Amino acid sequence: MIESISTPEELARFGPEWRALDAESGNGFPFRTYEWTQAWWKHLPQRRRTVSDSLFVRALRDPDGKLFAVAPLLLTERPGVGPLRVRCLQFIGPDGYITEMSGILCAKGREEEAHCELAAHLQANCDQWDWMIWSGLMPEGASGRAVHEVAPLEWLGRAPNYVLDLATSWDEFRALPSEETRKDIHCVTKWSKFDTVWKGVSVDTLLENVDTSAEFVLAFCDGGYTTNLPLADVTDGQAWVAYQFNGEPLDPVHGGPARLLVPHLYFWKSAKWVRGLELLDHDEPGFWETNGYHNRGDPWKEQRYWSD
Repeated sequence: MIESISTPEELARFGPEWRALDAESGNGFPFRTYEWTQAWWKHLPQRRRTVSDSLFVRALRDPDGKLFAVAPLLLTERPGVGPLRVRCLQFIGPDGYITEMSGILCAKGREEEAHCELAAHLQANCDQWDWMIWSGLMPEGASGRAVHEVAPLEWLGRAPNYVLDLATSWDEFRALPSEETRKDIHCVTKWSKFDTVWKGVSVDTLLENVDTSAEFVLAFCDGGYTTNLPLADVTDGQAWVAYQFNGEPLDPVHGGPARLLVPHLYFWKSAKWVRGLELLDHDEPGFWETNGYHNRGDPWKEQRYWSD
């Protein structure tokens, strides 16, 4: 049995059950909690004439009515080709511009069942959306296989010129030469923070012994998030893999234990929970770059969207 939650009032009434499931599940990520979803909907949804968001939360229940999974989904309607409008379904993320670690919150041991039941429900109601981004699933994972059997997925595979893993262990990474840098940072949501102090390993250090003809980089992260950059934007002292902020270990909410830091571009390019860098001989737009945001993101040119 699946219940639809599409209004703030329905979401508020559902809060106690969601919190109880969160406590039972042992969820370690903030982006699947009731508090985060409620705060996101209050402060960050798109409500413009051309782009609008709608709550599309789904609650999965046992026959006796007990909640065993929640899918915090969002439906975004935006211009398509000509007079058409495109409805994109995806999990609500940490803010309106970066989505990582999002997905289904479910009772322990019922992940595969929850994914399969949700996929069947969405497939049966596909007239309500045009396409869906189901981030975080892997082809080899049990949940990924379960969803693919119900609703065949198009896996976004990659053929890298060179895969640059950060390190084989955290200790090995921390043993690399590090730098402290003081930089201003700029978010695409129109705020800036000045004189922030970071410590991390320069991308130049990571590339020191790499011989490649690649011209582009694709950063990949936990949760399936990716973002693309020209190699020229992450070399010559312009980018780091940071693990400290203002003298303290980087908090998980802000991308800890390590995130990419590219301060001269909008901050969505400084990908959280970074796992590695792919050096490519072609440009491959990442998650938000394929969903309406500028391919480069220069704050001084206000490059926020495709049209900028």
